[in-house]
Amino acid sequence: MISKNNNFYTYGDLLKSLRTSGLKNGQTVFLTSSLGMCGNLKNIKTSFQLNKFYLKALKKIILPNGNLIVPTYSYSFSNDEKKSIFNVKKTKSKLGSFSNFFLKQKNVIRTNDPMLSVAGLGPSIKKIFSGLKNTSYGKGCLFDKLTKIKNVVCLNLCLGTNWLPFIHHIDWINKVPFRYDKYFKGEVIDANKHKKKNNLALSCEISKKRNRFKWLQNRKNCFKKKNF
Repeated sequence: MISKNNNFYTYGDLLKSLRTSGLKNGQTVFLTSSLGMCGNLKNIKTSFQLNKFYLKALKKIILPNGNLIVPTYSYSFSNDEKKSIFNVKKTKSKLGSFSNFFLKQKNVIRTNDPMLSVAGLGPSIKKIFSGLKNTSYGKGCLFDKLTKIKNVVCLNLCLGTNWLPFIHHIDWINKVPFRYDKYFKGEVIDANKHKKKNNLALSCEISKKRNRFKWLQNRKNCFKKKNF
């Protein structure tokens, strides 16, 4: 990622910015990112190098006492049950380069959610991921569990507020009129290669023809009421 006008930022700049944002050791950080939108990191020419440097910086600040969680959504279940297969170890994330890079790292664990799986690294990840209910949103899901854990931080890198991870969870809790539960069936192959049939409800949009301003206003009111 070379800039024609030589406007680069360095690894040191990256560390400083992350720390200035409030990031520190011991936090549980839910990361959503679009690293290519962050500008040009000096001496970085490939997405692999970019992913490596960002992960290095995040680990340096958050670990060894904190945890890093990265969304690895695959949307593996569809209306065709026979083709609806989610393999925890092999199914790729549909959220870009960094999420798939993260999945390949040592000691990273992934949840069994065939639609909205996440992957994590850190001393408390096994505990955080254990006992999750078979639902992407609502009581007993990962987002619900994170609201009950201390020092949880949402880190959005070069993405807007529409990418905040809790938005649809809050929608579900508040029973917003523009989403409904759609049920999917398929097969999940866990980390131990065990196969299991799965029925999962996912909160989906009723229509793509929507009044965005009104929806955003509803969400704003939900945050004000702290209904999550």
